[in-house]
Amino acid sequence: MMVALVAYMLYIYALTLLAALGYGFNMTNMLLPAMGVLFIIIALLIGKARRNFFVGIRTPWTLSSDTVWAKTHQLGKWMFMGAGAVSILCVLLGEVGFWVMMISMMAAAFVPIIYSYILWKRENPA
Repeated sequence: MMVALVAYMLYIYALTLLAALGYGFNMTNMLLPAMGVLFIIIALLIGKARRNFFVGIRTPWTLSSDTVWAKTHQLGKWMFMGAGAVSILCVLLGEVGFWVMMISMMAAAFVPIIYSYILWKRENPA
């Protein structure tokens, strides 16, 4: 994951340098596919993550149960892959593409959190 994040930051740095040197391009169209690839890489990695306090979807509910952790991360894996694919395809949508990407990434971030709570409640009825 560290290599993917460093590569992404290097890409942003290169784009910033090119823009500063006067090359004209649409920064959004250059960033969307890179963000999509980053999300897909993260999805592949969190799908394999074991319960820990450093990497993954770390909510109180996922950290308290191996079952909740595993199921939440399986959903998270598919949500992040979907958000990554949507982000790559958003280049074709023009100005609206940024907002579609933001909605898909917010869903990929928040749906697994809600899902982890629901799973935990099923395991631990009051």
